[in-house]
Amino acid sequence: MRGEIREVVERLAGCLPVRDPVVEIGSNWSSQGNFADLRPCFPGRPYIGVDMRGGPGVDLVATLPVLPMAAGSVGTVVMVDTLEHVEFLRDSIEEIRRVLSDDGFLILTSVFAFPIHSYPDDFWRFTGSAFKSLLWKFSSAIVKEVGNAVAPHTVIGVASKNGGMPAEIDGVLSRWKAEWEKGGT
Repeated sequence: MRGEIREVVERLAGCLPVRDPVVEIGSNWSSQGNFADLRPCFPGRPYIGVDMRGGPGVDLVATLPVLPMAAGSVGTVVMVDTLEHVEFLRDSIEEIRRVLSDDGFLILTSVFAFPIHSYPDDFWRFTGSAFKSLLWKFSSAIVKEVGNAVAPHTVIGVASKNGGMPAEIDGVLSRWKAEWEKGGT
C-alpha cells in the first residue's frame, strides 16, 4: 500500500457516513507489514478483511466475483489498489453493489501509470473514465485522477449505492489530490 492511499482512506473514513460492517477486499498485508492494515482508519467499527488467500488482515477467504455475504448486508466496502488484480471486473463490481446496503458506500482506488505487479496476476490499468463506466449503476460517484493529465498514476472513486454523496467528499478528494500532486508523487 502506498502512504498516500492510506491517507485518503483515513480522510474519507473521517467524513463519509461510514456504515457497518466495513469490508475490505484485498486485505492481506503480509508483504507490507501492518502499515497496510486499514482497520485503525475505522476505529470501533465491525471490520471484515477479505482476500483470496489467508494471512494477516484476512478474516474471510473469498475470490471476486463471488462474495459469501447476503445481499444488502455490508455497509461500506474498501478496495484499495486491488482492482487491477481482479479478472472479471464488471461482475465483481456488480457483486460489490449486491452486498452493499441501500445506504452503503464504496471506496475504490487503482493504478494507471504503475509497474506490473503480480498477486497472483495483474490484469488492468484504469483511467477516470474506466472508473465512471464501472460505477455507472451506483446512484452517485465521484472519480478523481491523480498525477500527469495524460498518464495519471492513480484513480480513486467513491460511490454511493442508492443514496446521495455528502457534499464535502468532492472537496476532500480535491484537496488530497492537490496535496499529492504538489508533493511530486
